[in-house]
Amino acid sequence: MANVIVDESCLSGIASAIRSKAGTSSVFRPSQMAGMIDSIEVLRGTKSLPANMSYARCVTGPSSRVDYRSMASLSDVDVVYLPYCASLSTEAFASCDSLRAAVLPRCSLVGSSAFFSCQSLETVVLPECSDIRVSAFFRCTGLTTLVAPTCRSVGPMAFEYCNSLESVWMPLCETVDRTAFGGCSSLSAAYLPACTSVGGYAFGGCVALSSISLPECTYVGECAFEACPLSEVSLPKCVSVAHQAFESCRSLETVNLPACTTIGRDAFSKCTSLSEVSIPECVTIGAWAFWECAISSIALPKCTEIADYAFHDCYSLGGVDLPGSTVCSIGDYAFPEGVDSTKFRITVPAGMISQYLETLNWSYYYSNIFDTNGDWGGDYYTPPESSAYYSVNS
Repeated sequence: MANVIVDESCLSGIASAIRSKAGTSSVFRPSQMAGMIDSIEVLRGTKSLPANMSYARCVTGPSSRVDYRSMASLSDVDVVYLPYCASLSTEAFASCDSLRAAVLPRCSLVGSSAFFSCQSLETVVLPECSDIRVSAFFRCTGLTTLVAPTCRSVGPMAFEYCNSLESVWMPLCETVDRTAFGGCSSLSAAYLPACTSVGGYAFGGCVALSSISLPECTYVGECAFEACPLSEVSLPKCVSVAHQAFESCRSLETVNLPACTTIGRDAFSKCTSLSEVSIPECVTIGAWAFWECAISSIALPKCTEIADYAFHDCYSLGGVDLPGSTVCSIGDYAFPEGVDSTKFRITVPAGMISQYLETLNWSYYYSNIFDTNGDWGGDYYTPPESSAYYSVNS
């Protein structure tokens, strides 16, 4: 059974439930709370409260709030139902060890660390909340149900280490900040159709996350989805993927980034199942970006820079198409070296082989370069005996 904190204005709505003790265990409506209620504390602002709640002041009207640490560390409260509370201040319910459910129908702001380490908290209902601040639910390890359909911003570490949270449905959320859901080891799906920015480590270590919907996202931060078991990444509006954003996503097979111009360092490195990549607008590919991937071929029509080791150890790579009119610069060991041209070809525009071979590092791949007329790099270049890369066609 539960101890319940309520505003005096909702007493009539739960009176019959208290008397009957015969409802369901749901906490979504007062009439459904009968089976959970054991005792009740009525907060009127001037009421004399028990010693362990002597600083509590809340829910006296539509603009009411729960103040800084006013209910922190309570040990005998299981359910909070505050229908007129508009905001929760910093650490409002922090470390309330027995708290199992919080229903705040009109709350628009959940302050920093508001439910910090409420490890028994299972259900949170915030139908009008627009802003969830830093560490608001940090280490709420029992949280399984989150209802926040109007939330527009999730702050840093807001749900970090909520190990029981299985899904996130926030259709209006525009920003997910750093480590917001980091380490949520049970999280398997996230629906964020309005989100435009995913911060660093936002979903890092979510080892069950197999599905993500981000159709409006323009930026993915560093390590945002590191080691997640995603099978597909499709971000139609994303223009920048930061370093290590999808590193070690070993189940990832397909990447579609039609608007992306920048791929950061190690962005997809060690994605050992990744075989299909579409990045037609990409201009810059960072070091180690696709290291150890299983890509079979890739077209880079607008790419002007490929950094060190970008496609190194991609031994399934059969072809790279560089149709742009400007020579694409490459760093050291950008591609697999020493691979026969029958297995790996780099295609450049007609008449540009000489320009490529005169550009730093391209001569190492002279035997793999062909132009669209079928001319071969080996007819334009004779390697020195001390060439750093060995070519089986030399």
